[in-house]
Amino acid sequence: MSKTLITTLALILLAGCQQEIISHNPESRAAGEKEYNAGNYADAAGSFKNAIRVDPRDYRSQYGLAQCYEKMGQHQNAIQAYKASLDAQDRTLAGKDDKIQQLRTINALAASISASDNRDAEVDVIDKQANASNKPIDFLLLAKIYQNRGDADSALAAYNRAAIKDPKDFTVLKEYGLYLEQLGEAQRAATQLRRAYGVNPNDAQVNAALYRLHQVPGPGLKEESQLAKPVLPGGPLPQLSGYKSSSEGSAAPAPTPAPAPARQARPQPQPQPQAQPSATYTPPPTSTGGLPTVPRATAAEPRD
Repeated sequence: MSKTLITTLALILLAGCQQEIISHNPESRAAGEKEYNAGNYADAAGSFKNAIRVDPRDYRSQYGLAQCYEKMGQHQNAIQAYKASLDAQDRTLAGKDDKIQQLRTINALAASISASDNRDAEVDVIDKQANASNKPIDFLLLAKIYQNRGDADSALAAYNRAAIKDPKDFTVLKEYGLYLEQLGEAQRAATQLRRAYGVNPNDAQVNAALYRLHQVPGPGLKEESQLAKPVLPGGPLPQLSGYKSSSEGSAAPAPTPAPAPARQARPQPQPQPQAQPSATYTPPPTSTGGLPTVPRATAAEPRD
């Protein structure tokens, strides 16, 4: 048998296997969901197991199986199935983008561990896993467990570590802020919720919480680094005239500015000569009759 024929048969078989995964896996999962809603938890668990057997990365079927275990009282099996769901979700691109299902699984796993008789051992395992992986999701799970157990201090410490690991993880910031609001820490809650708003301004729960904290959603809540910036042209900036870069030698001296025109002295006002009184003729006073007064002649004294 030639190599070409063998290669062709292998491709056909591979395509057939992929087609089987695509066609049968959703059918098995849908059957499991239908049986679960009808209360047939054992039959639903069997359908979910068939879906997982076909595609071990089917994190939704893993989650459904864990739900069936919880309904049947098999809490330890439920914990393992929830962990398998989170692990499978992290191995696919679709799973990494499905943040809603991820949070749903974390909440269910945290509640299951909190109600387990072996919860202390489970918490120790998760704490060591979080410190080893440094993943925000592990610290978020730890925070949820402490939150369910009523240990607020340990829960806040785990939330804070998760936020430090990834300051732009929307799920962590949102859950951290909502828990702080629940504890009455309004100022700290507003800080985390503003950060969550900067990552995703369209979340209804975050916007409602901000309004409750008297924070009006809008661009003013975003950090400076999250605001839109003006578009700058790429490449080096154009050189200014009269300037030489350091790579081309020493900078050319700046041109000497032209001297400012000398200010002309303002002429001082000259003192004006005082006007001398003109020698004008003053007529003698006139009598009331309008004729000049003539002095009367006196009589001559008699001579001896």
